[in-house]
Amino acid sequence: MNKKLFSLVLIYFFQFLVTSCETCECETPKTYEQTYDSVEIKTWDTSGFQIEEATSNVNKNSFGITVNLSFNLKEIAHFKQKLDVLDFSALGFSKAYACSCVPDDFINKDPVKSIEITVTNTETEQITNVTDNFISYNFNGEKINVRNIFNNNNSNFNGSFQIELATNNNIPNTAVFTITVILESGNTLTESTPIINFE
Repeated sequence: MNKKLFSLVLIYFFQFLVTSCETCECETPKTYEQTYDSVEIKTWDTSGFQIEEATSNVNKNSFGITVNLSFNLKEIAHFKQKLDVLDFSALGFSKAYACSCVPDDFINKDPVKSIEITVTNTETEQITNVTDNFISYNFNGEKINVRNIFNNNNSNFNGSFQIELATNNNIPNTAVFTITVILESGNTLTESTPIINFE
């Protein structure tokens, strides 16, 4: 008699465990194609305790630029959510789902290959490539050359980055900086700063 009672209790305990499982409420994951279409830049004065936008005179040792790439997203596919389903309905139990939600997938159709920074002397109209005058920082806070931002197949690049002027011996006192972002296809996105007056 005790064996039958134990078996009955065990069955209902198992049913309780099964029916207490919550079903997954996952949305169908989507796949998007991402295409960069423009670049926006903002200049900064980093000399004070609080970084301010550089709208007037700024020191060459305290000059930075934020580069933001805008992009379009185009949905290209749907994928059905896969669930591992344990079907106990034949035994009078409800279904239990063991699953995890699949995130949306973003495919970069034309990733960034490199960046070029030039400066124009507004007095002489001379244009100089100053890409190597700027530095950025990686996720560990270490200084890196601007050219290294796009290494490792852009795996850590999220469309926005900050750069700082580190070498200024060839920077004119009145200047316009032009940022050219070069994509894998060879297409370019270009934007220029307003006239920057250096102290």
